[in-house]
Amino acid sequence: MSVGYPQPSSPAVSDRIRRNRSSDTRLEVSVRSALHRTGLRFRKGMRLAAGTTAVRPDVVFPRACVAVFLDGCFWHGCPDHGNRPRANATYWSHTLARNAARD
Repeated sequence: MSVGYPQPSSPAVSDRIRRNRSSDTRLEVSVRSALHRTGLRFRKGMRLAAGTTAVRPDVVFPRACVAVFLDGCFWHGCPDHGNRPRANATYWSHTLARNAARD
């Protein structure tokens, strides 16, 4: 496992996290379908340079120079829909706070 990441709290947690989709989630598919139905055309999985790193936004409108990231409530610490993990709480509270500050 990479340095800086906590150890999974159990093999079941590790397996569940491994099965999470990294692309084509229900949210992504439904948003892209709605965009397409309205006549908007876009690219998905397009690699973009962002400073010294590269990112892959969920939806890219190249002509308009717009990149859209479709992250769920968990990743932004939404008080209404997100949840706080009990296992590795220190790691997750730091990570989610960093996401909120960045966004």
